[in-house]
Amino acid sequence: FEILFPNLLSIGNFAFARCHSLEIIDIPIAVHTIGHHCFTGCRGLEYINLPLKMKKISICCFSGCKSLNYIQIPDEVEEIEMNAFSGCSSIDSFKIPDTVEVIGKCAFSGCDQLKKAVLSENLGSVNVGLFCGCFELESVYLGPHIQAIHRYAFYQCHLRNIANDDTDEIIIPDKIGFIGQSAFYGCGMKKLVVGSKIIIEDYAFSSCQNLKSASIGEKTVLLGNYIFVLCKNFRFLTIGSHVQMSGINIFDSTVKF
Repeated sequence: FEILFPNLLSIGNFAFARCHSLEIIDIPIAVHTIGHHCFTGCRGLEYINLPLKMKKISICCFSGCKSLNYIQIPDEVEEIEMNAFSGCSSIDSFKIPDTVEVIGKCAFSGCDQLKKAVLSENLGSVNVGLFCGCFELESVYLGPHIQAIHRYAFYQCHLRNIANDDTDEIIIPDKIGFIGQSAFYGCGMKKLVVGSKIIIEDYAFSSCQNLKSASIGEKTVLLGNYIFVLCKNFRFLTIGSHVQMSGINIFDSTVKF
């Protein structure tokens, strides 16, 4: 690049899309923009260095890069757009720099070898389907400013905790006020602690086969139906005295107390 295009500052949309034989690319440090779908479907891409001046990782930029096993996101990046890394099935961990304030829908969906992720300290919400279909994902660190976990965020993950530790419990902080439909569907935690003043939608914790107990804080509004449906090993539930249980059929016939 530096020889052929010494003044290169940006790479356009779809520039290398579906270049199946591309394995390594070294992007000049002066580049500050990489277009959407730029490397989508580059299934042989194993290594890429991202320029330090990048502010945004665009839509589907690396989607379907099945051989990409490591990527370092520059500290200047402020936004990761939707499906940016979806289907990167060789990556086993992500660390998102604290400069990132927005991560789009399904940005890491289908990364089926991903085991651990550390999200930005400044992220305000976990977007729709962010880790949907990351079947091996066990641990995620959520920063202190997260206020909402949207639908299908951790759908069919093996998630055990959201504190990036070795525990088997998920503790939802009081600051989080919304959990969307099927957000934790099929996750692997054994214990659940939900904070106060939170809205929970349909099927939020359904089909969590390892879940044995849950504690729900004061003034929680359970709006959804079947929140704990198909949690076959569920045995203990503690509910605060002012919880508004407006949902019906919180459990199903498979739950025996």
